[in-house]
Order: sequence, then C-alpha cells, then structure tokens
Amino acid sequence: MLRAATLALLIVSGCSVLKNTRAQDLAWERWKQCDHFPGVSLTKIETNGLVWVQYGSMRVNTATGMPVCITPFKTSGGTAR
Repeated sequence: MLRAATLALLIVSGCSVLKNTRAQDLAWERWKQCDHFPGVSLTKIETNGLVWVQYGSMRVNTATGMPVCITPFKTSGGTAR
C-alpha cells in the first residue's frame, strides 16, 4: 500500500516537473521563428528562457544571422530572455 502511494506521488510530481515555464514557451516560439539557419541546432532551453544553440558549420551568414534573428525577441518577451 505504501509503495503504491509513493509511486503515485512520484508520477504526479514528475508530471508537474516536465511542464514548461512561461519563459520556456516564449523561447520555444522564438526558436521556431529563427530555426532556418543551416548548421545551427537547438541544444536546450533553460527554465528562465535562455536558448542554447550549437553551430555545426560556421558560415558567415549563419554566425551573424542567428544572433540578429533572436535578439529582437530577447527584449520583447518580458521575463523571457
């Protein structure tokens, strides 16, 4: 009985941990709008909305274009960065 209650508690608490924060949702929207640069892949989005990307190929237009694309959204998203 105690095992079943513990398992149920872990399942319920695990579901709430997996839910995105508002900042992560805003960051995901930013990523979808800027996800057209070759050689750039999403690594992670932190709970505060910080987007981590990895550059696979360093073309000049990719290295300068991605930050330019995502920067306008940093200031317009409220608490999300």
